[in-house]
Amino acid sequence: MFTKSKLRASLIFIALSLVYRFALDIFFIQFSRDFAYYGLIYLPRSSLEIICSYLAVIIASSTIDYSTNRPSNSIHLMLFLFCFVPTSVHYSLNFNMSWEPFYGLFTFFLFVPIIRGILSGAKNITLPTLRLKQYSQLISLVLILGLGLIVWQYGFSFNISSITDVYDQRAEFKSVSGKGMKYIVQWIANVINVVFVLWSLVNRKYLFAGFSILLSVYLFSLGGHKSFLFVTPLAAVLYGLVKFFREDFNIALVISLVVAVVFVLIYDLASERDYSLISSLFIRRTILLPSQIYFYYCDYFSTHEVNLFSQNIPIKFFVSSPYDMRIPDIIGQHYFHHKDDVYANGNVFADTYSNVGLLSYPLLAIVLPCLYSLIDWAAQRKHLAFTIPLVFMTSHVLLNSGIIVTLITHGLFLAIVLLAFYPRNLWRIKKVVSKT
Repeated sequence: MFTKSKLRASLIFIALSLVYRFALDIFFIQFSRDFAYYGLIYLPRSSLEIICSYLAVIIASSTIDYSTNRPSNSIHLMLFLFCFVPTSVHYSLNFNMSWEPFYGLFTFFLFVPIIRGILSGAKNITLPTLRLKQYSQLISLVLILGLGLIVWQYGFSFNISSITDVYDQRAEFKSVSGKGMKYIVQWIANVINVVFVLWSLVNRKYLFAGFSILLSVYLFSLGGHKSFLFVTPLAAVLYGLVKFFREDFNIALVISLVVAVVFVLIYDLASERDYSLISSLFIRRTILLPSQIYFYYCDYFSTHEVNLFSQNIPIKFFVSSPYDMRIPDIIGQHYFHHKDDVYANGNVFADTYSNVGLLSYPLLAIVLPCLYSLIDWAAQRKHLAFTIPLVFMTSHVLLNSGIIVTLITHGLFLAIVLLAFYPRNLWRIKKVVSKT
């Protein structure tokens, strides 16, 4: 039932989305003065087209379920904030950007709630889970075996100096690592260690949580991947936020994001320069650039042969790619002429478009809701301060990776399996029902 309180909350979310979009518009105009060579070119569309793009943001935001009782809601909210809204900015303020990528994405957000409703019956299917002691033993065993293989392969030393020289460290790591060991290191760093630190916090085993952070430092020292260094502290922060905000966790993140963006905008407008270092890193590179690359993927593969996932496991074993280079290398070489060796990673929408073209929108409108349902099914009656940080930490790479890479390389599928066997009935969000 759609109550007055839900209507009020929905209107607040729509208002926040509009403020966020407007602030990004101003940032785009500011950045275009210095980053035209980078593709941020201010060529606004007609007033009617810009108004229609704002209406699309309103309509899409009204379809977003930002409640916290389903972990997959955090993923869909993330895709809305970091993919759809920035895409609407590029479409409105750069006439060179085609309309198909924007309205294709808009169509995706319209159909996802319908597909999710059809799939909602799967929540009644249950899976036997492990007891807490059994689960603890399982995670400890996997961690010990994985860490043992890593130490056997690379030795045990903390090369902290690599913090200032990560690219050389990454090149050295790649040269001495087979593909199997790369997967093991990724899974231990991005999944098993996150599970371990969350399990430690849930069960108040803080000494083990400290060990998890040390393990992050060790794994970072091997390959120079900054994400390895920050993954467990961020998971711990998310755990604390879920415990604190409970049913308001997702909307609290939205408010925090919008306030941060507006604050940085006010700071930039008050300063003598058009933009600050923090706005260049946080707004331009983190929020606007991925959507710009998304348009480049769509532009390139609207006139070139699609890749049919032939560079992804396991399809690469059966289908030959029409390209000798990796797709991000092709996009970087074709669109970023100012710099050599740009590896332009695309988000899940860009990657899927490069593989199947316009079919990417109906395909993702089915595949992503199926993935959402699988995650929510695995997370039934589980500790939400465990499930939400784990899902968030293993799925946020959808913002700069394809769905197959996210599931296999970055370990989202492994995280879902471990989530499915996690003990039930430990802690749930309880809604307060208003009497009015």
